[in-house]
Amino acid sequence: MMLSRSAILLSLSVGLLLPILLSGCGDGTPPAVVALQTPADPFAGPCEVSRDSLFRVIEDSYQRIGPLHTVTLCGDFQVLVREEHRAIMWQLDQREALEKARRSGCSMFQARSVAGHALLGRNFDHQATEMLVAWCYPDSGFASVGFVPLNQWGFTPKNPFDPDNENQRRLLTRAPAAVIEGVNEAGVTITLASVQPRPVTPDPDKPRRFLIHLVREILDHAGTLEEAIDLAGRYNVFDNGRDLISHHILLADPQAGSAVLEWHDGRMRVVRSGAHPQVLTNQPVWEESCDDLSRRCGRFGRLWSVVGDEEPLPGWQAGMQSLESVVQRNHTYMIDGRPWRVSTRWSAVFDLTARRVHLCVDREFGTVYRLEVPSTPHRARKTR
Repeated sequence: MMLSRSAILLSLSVGLLLPILLSGCGDGTPPAVVALQTPADPFAGPCEVSRDSLFRVIEDSYQRIGPLHTVTLCGDFQVLVREEHRAIMWQLDQREALEKARRSGCSMFQARSVAGHALLGRNFDHQATEMLVAWCYPDSGFASVGFVPLNQWGFTPKNPFDPDNENQRRLLTRAPAAVIEGVNEAGVTITLASVQPRPVTPDPDKPRRFLIHLVREILDHAGTLEEAIDLAGRYNVFDNGRDLISHHILLADPQAGSAVLEWHDGRMRVVRSGAHPQVLTNQPVWEESCDDLSRRCGRFGRLWSVVGDEEPLPGWQAGMQSLESVVQRNHTYMIDGRPWRVSTRWSAVFDLTARRVHLCVDREFGTVYRLEVPSTPHRARKTR
């Protein structure tokens, strides 16, 4: 899919790596912390490139850093979202669902550190995949960093993404509309976890919004937790089917804590944390007690035992240790009589206060990648 020059432009470089040593992860052995330098804001200076140089700029921006593919993008991402939305609705016109709903096991928590930082931890559990880190600079809204599981485009360790293949490289232009989680420069963070599919009762006065496109809109335009909840409430959100949702959402910001969005009786429900910690796995939490959820899901129980007493965590390292305690390795789920083998593909601790992410890939907790959230202080925020 070709995009116009105004739809998406790319900045030129990701930068250098800064290896550091920092203790407090896994079995006590200090992990190697690799700091990825945040790419320069392309809006701080001239951003225009000619149409015929677009993919050369993508190639300049792309880097492979250990197991991570990285790219930096800027432009009007909503143009891309509109094109992707039309394609999805066309597919749904041809059949009832995009694909069979597949449940996997993800684990998330929201808590505070002793330094007063808001932390959100997340294990992404799925089938084998490569991972793309996308720094995104919308021309109207907040800069952000987000993650894309490349198996949605067919790329796995056995079938890796090839940046020298022009057709594959062009897929990078779709990255802003494929981000499944991330944090923006306001500290607003969004993550997802699968649940049993539930019907959505459409409101005729609201447009439909594909779930992953909602992620993009929240990262671009939500400056607070309440703004993120309000954005979600403007749409009939769906994923696998036109009026079907098979995920719940964890949202957070640095000041207001977190909130889970779920759909019950066809409507969106909101479970706010207030000043308390919050844990989420693959069990619905609406009108459920944490004790009951702990009994039904071991991963929920282990995370709740860490954060539920409301004692602040010593730091992000403790958050990473708690994620390590609930990783999955080749866990087999049976979906429609077929095996669905799941492992933890990445573990991330988002520091919403410091606008920073610590990331481990494929359960390799001896190496932590540190990502800084991009910032655009010279630009006035443009509201929608």
